[in-house]
Amino acid sequence: MENNKLRRHRDILENLYGLWEEVGRKAELLRNEHGLRFIRQEGLWPDLMFGLHDGFGEWEALKEGAWIGKYPVAMALGENADLEAKLLALGFNKASTVRSMCWDSKWMPGPKTHLARIERVDNKEKLADFAHIASVSFGYEILPIMFRPFLEDTGKIRMYIQEHGGKAVNCGLLFFDEEGGCGIHIIGTLPDHRGLGLGRSMTEYLLKEAIGLGPSHIGLVASEGGARIYSKMGFELVGHMVTYRFDPSISHR
Repeated sequence: MENNKLRRHRDILENLYGLWEEVGRKAELLRNEHGLRFIRQEGLWPDLMFGLHDGFGEWEALKEGAWIGKYPVAMALGENADLEAKLLALGFNKASTVRSMCWDSKWMPGPKTHLARIERVDNKEKLADFAHIASVSFGYEILPIMFRPFLEDTGKIRMYIQEHGGKAVNCGLLFFDEEGGCGIHIIGTLPDHRGLGLGRSMTEYLLKEAIGLGPSHIGLVASEGGARIYSKMGFELVGHMVTYRFDPSISHR
């Protein structure tokens, strides 16, 4: 059981990394050095490093790159005590932790999800709504142009928005990776429409959409509060992902 959880945890993280990689590749912003993948665009989403692995050996280059701004200051990493110790020694701080969760096929979303006013993002106007909702929800700017290639190329990324009171207030996204897995990402709701169950209805809708396409597994990452909600929808905790931030004030060149 534990080995299965660990495998699913890695699958879910690789799905998330795959989303960043796909978006970065389409925007010609993705870089890969020594096996470390990163996208650098200060103040915009995504702007982070990911894919750090046990065989990584260019620690001084990583430190120098973070110092001079070549690399983003944020690093996303599945929980790993050895790599964490090395990052902390370089001057990275542990900034936040999210839960990786895998859907248990014994739980099924109810038919009421069909009643939700949720639409596929299939034009520039809906894409602008999607980017606005996501930006406001998560506190970092997401430019519509980052997702524009996927209006026509919908094989991997499918975006959705939900209306309430005559305007788009909720968003969500499905990402299908090359290993056959599906991730539910960027579930966001405008602040003045939170507490109405819209995030849950979007998640149920996306889960239903994903199930219909038959992926090998369905996963997501969530905050502590979100994890409590998702656990009631058939998602099981399988691991954690940590975000570290480089702090020059505690690092020495």
